[in-house]
Amino acid sequence: DAADGDRLVLRGGRVLLGDPAELACTIKDVATPESYGSGPGETRPMHLGGVVLGCNMTMRRAVADRVGPFDERFGAGAPLRSGEDTDYLARAYLAGVRIDYVPDMAVLHFHGRRDPASLRRLMDGYSEGNGAYFLKVASRDWRLARQFWWDGRDAALEVLRIRRSFAEFGVGAPQRFAGYCRGALRFLGLVLSR
Repeated sequence: DAADGDRLVLRGGRVLLGDPAELACTIKDVATPESYGSGPGETRPMHLGGVVLGCNMTMRRAVADRVGPFDERFGAGAPLRSGEDTDYLARAYLAGVRIDYVPDMAVLHFHGRRDPASLRRLMDGYSEGNGAYFLKVASRDWRLARQFWWDGRDAALEVLRIRRSFAEFGVGAPQRFAGYCRGALRFLGLVLSR
């Protein structure tokens, strides 16, 4: 955009459920724009997961050249089944690229998930991908990995029956945190095996 001048920007928008018979997951239908950047006075994210979803992401070639390719260790069919878009967003953010969520940019997502078992596998994969992402990004900017510690705290409080944590699609903090730990260990194994 001319309004952005020479500023590098990665954009994404709404991801709507393509088939109403499928479970309402892996979608984002938020009407309010969001913008994150690392410059003075800009909003800094605490966790980039879900800010922009990979199935509705666009950028100019200059952004891709600055950030580089997606990390092939993350994503469907990879050792870490998810997290490729979150990892890419973090790398873009750390490279000085502004990240914009623009609600008027929308796609329909036909993901094919119709039963709770497929949703559970998806959430397990998300947790593992996030755990790997947290370990990878913590060395560059620990603030982007704060969710790991907060969910760890919530998991401990739930296990000790002090407080009930937020459960997304029936998966609570203890299950999410266990997935984070598995993903972090798997990522560490991939790094050490190189």
